[in-house]
Amino acid sequence: MARVFVSFSTPDLPTAREVVTWLRADGHDVFLDRDAGTGIGAGEQWRRRLYTELSRVDAVVSVVTRASIASTWCAAELGIADALGCLLIPLRAADDAHHPLLEHRQYADYHNDPAAARARVLDALRHLDGGFTGRRWRDGTNPFPGLEPFTSSTAAVYFGRSAEIRELANRLRAARSRPGGILVVVGSSGCGKSSLLNAGLLPLLAHDAEWVTAPPWTPGDDPLAGSPGRWPTRPTVAGSSGPRAASTACSRPTRPGCAGS
Repeated sequence: MARVFVSFSTPDLPTAREVVTWLRADGHDVFLDRDAGTGIGAGEQWRRRLYTELSRVDAVVSVVTRASIASTWCAAELGIADALGCLLIPLRAADDAHHPLLEHRQYADYHNDPAAARARVLDALRHLDGGFTGRRWRDGTNPFPGLEPFTSSTAAVYFGRSAEIRELANRLRAARSRPGGILVVVGSSGCGKSSLLNAGLLPLLAHDAEWVTAPPWTPGDDPLAGSPGRWPTRPTVAGSSGPRAASTACSRPTRPGCAGS
């Protein structure tokens, strides 16, 4: 279950309610500000509530129409969500609707092909919610690595760290819009840093088209010489794990940054 915020302009409320219906039917926790009971109540400070909801979600589905493009607050929601590292999913609900804040995002065309757009959105959310763990587990394989960390090959049986995985992914996405920086995962030896990154974060990013992942390598005295091949231009790097090895995920087009332990 992913936590989803649906951004829309008031004239598009019927479409937004329709989207919420099939998102919830797929098991996701969805916020719509006009919902009775779970939305913004009478007298509530709506700006503070919207920011609170945006800060807790994993993804924002934006219903893109001419009305939403003209809406100042829809633009603010997208800007806040992008700064917080939420996954932005544009859902085009009108012909030739292109939001300037979403020009580098792949659209789902709900106007011309609702079924295909719905399938694409749900597929993206399932990966965000750990859809990579759906890989088949071979009978007879031992799911307990003992003292060794979990890896991407054992991601199917790695669980219990969903909140941490989502927080790391959101922080990495947010880092791409800032000029450089480093994100470090720190903890005592044996607390699970390597497993969190290698069996949690990296498999998640591997299913995101905006990221490229690489296998672990031993940095040694010359980390770049020991890295697994040529980095993409201006990479954002996510790394783990302890003094012996590192694993990486690079965002394709943006500024450099790093996460590691």
